[in-house]
Amino acid sequence: MFRTFDLPARAAPRSLRTVALAMAIALPALIPVFLADSVTSLTLSPNDVASGATTTGTVIVNAIPTTVLLSSSAPFVATVPASIAFAITGITTLFQRFTVTTVAGKTGCPAIMAREAATLPALARLFVEPPASSGPLRLTLSTDRATGGQVLYGKVTLLTFAQVVDTASPRVEVDIDNTAVTRTINLVDLTQHTALSKSGTLSIHVPHPITSDSCAIITARLGGSQSRALLKLFRNAG
Repeated sequence: MFRTFDLPARAAPRSLRTVALAMAIALPALIPVFLADSVTSLTLSPNDVASGATTTGTVIVNAIPTTVLLSSSAPFVATVPASIAFAITGITTLFQRFTVTTVAGKTGCPAIMAREAATLPALARLFVEPPASSGPLRLTLSTDRATGGQVLYGKVTLLTFAQVVDTASPRVEVDIDNTAVTRTINLVDLTQHTALSKSGTLSIHVPHPITSDSCAIITARLGGSQSRALLKLFRNAG
């Protein structure tokens, strides 16, 4: 009679067991884990441009494929494409670029926004400088940026070889489109500055801290001539 014996299974070599264990640990890390679709970053470069110029926006998302919706808070100042699409390619890319086009002759600080579906939008502020005055009136600021609690100065200059008014002491009207910025006077008296120009100054106040980045368009008018300046308002990060 023959007797049978159950032989123990031969253990895998240590090196094979080690490789298998390492693969089991590493495998989850090889599977991409995507968060809920959303825009994580929106930047503009440059973010301060001349009227009529273009700039480049860059959107970063945390998952693809997806479509990002773009918009401008002031399309009469700057326009953007309606959307940009992210697709899986040979190399997965989580950022896309687009062009922002500003409208010639316009000035301001539109918010450029990017969002995916119903998520909260990412926002970047674009400052669009006013075109240079083509008339005899010039408005300049002692600084083009403020964070609040500041006083700056504006200077209005009239080139007197251009006869826009008949009075010997013209008065220039000054308007500001942002209530966060105030002026000491509405009318600036011009006095002789040089043989070919007259000028006057005014104080401009930003009395309170700025809570979000924005701007103020300051406009000087005399007769049919006008000149504009853009004051950039920044939230104090400190």
